[in-house]
Amino acid sequence: MSNQEKFDQLSKKQLIKMADLMSDAFITHENWTYLIPNQNKRKKALYHNFLLIYKVINRYGYIFEVDSDGDTIGYITFMDSKDKFQISLYRVLRTGGLLSFFKFLFALKYNELKGIFQYMNVYNQYHKHDTKGFIHLYMVGIKAEYQGQGYMSNAFKQCTNILKDEGFTDVMLETSDSTNIPIYKTMGFTLKEFMSSKSNKQTIYFFEREL
Repeated sequence: MSNQEKFDQLSKKQLIKMADLMSDAFITHENWTYLIPNQNKRKKALYHNFLLIYKVINRYGYIFEVDSDGDTIGYITFMDSKDKFQISLYRVLRTGGLLSFFKFLFALKYNELKGIFQYMNVYNQYHKHDTKGFIHLYMVGIKAEYQGQGYMSNAFKQCTNILKDEGFTDVMLETSDSTNIPIYKTMGFTLKEFMSSKSNKQTIYFFEREL
């Protein structure tokens, strides 16, 4: 298992590997299977979406690689909650993610894009509240064959120690996959609120906990 003392700055090649691994990890995610029913199309859209997101996080946030015997098997990503720009179009442009942005858009039908915008409206409503001192846990993913073996929980403990040294006091996250709820509760997170999209077909669960 990994034993890191800091977060990683990844190369372009490593970011491509990360987007590929994480798009596989999210391929059966409840919200994404609802938004994009076709699995091959979902994989392509997730890959391009994640690549542009990770380029931004790589420069402005925190990436933690989860390793086993020298091989990267998963990732944990964070952004400072008080950072007002987050994953903005401005930052996508600054980090060279524009091509991935258009490839993501063109991979989707109108109704699929509409569902994503409805999700983001709910997401943005919640994140208007004061989060001073919070770190935002963006995404967690691991190869399927390593799930349930304690890799992610151990890696998360390492992350919390580093983040405390960075001055953060609390961590927040959200999930739109209800199967993740008991996992996050086991990790000490408290469900603060849940909100549904206009269609009532997407529900986002918001969690917080002290570091």
